[in-house]
Amino acid sequence: MHSRKQIESDRLRYQQLTKSTLPQNQQKPNKTTKTRKKRSDAKVDVKIPLTTTERQQIRLLAKIKDQSTTECATNFILLYMNRNWDFKEVEYSSVDKKFVHAKFKQKDYDTLFGYAVKWDCSVREAAYRMLATALRSETGGIEIVEIV
Repeated sequence: MHSRKQIESDRLRYQQLTKSTLPQNQQKPNKTTKTRKKRSDAKVDVKIPLTTTERQQIRLLAKIKDQSTTECATNFILLYMNRNWDFKEVEYSSVDKKFVHAKFKQKDYDTLFGYAVKWDCSVREAAYRMLATALRSETGGIEIVEIV
């Protein structure tokens, strides 16, 4: 069997071998990290706050068109943006609302940003203004009251 002295010396040797030269609270420096290249076809995501009624409308229209809500919202905004539609000012509030996403190519996002600058608002608010106008036009101004 091992003697008590031998066990103690083995334990000390093990502690010395595993002991780090850095203090415990410091991390080892990372190896040089490569910066990731951005995809050439990357899309920009915009979260658009919608009321419950508007959200129901976009979901129903998406279902009819066999699209996701993101695709439907993006396509409506692009369709009306390319038509140079007259977008009326709408009441905007992002408090207590659920969001729908829209994904734009960089060129389309730049156009949306141009509208945001022109209207002196955020990109999110400009996207909401366009989508609200598109929904009103597509549904003929009819609001969904209740779905059975």
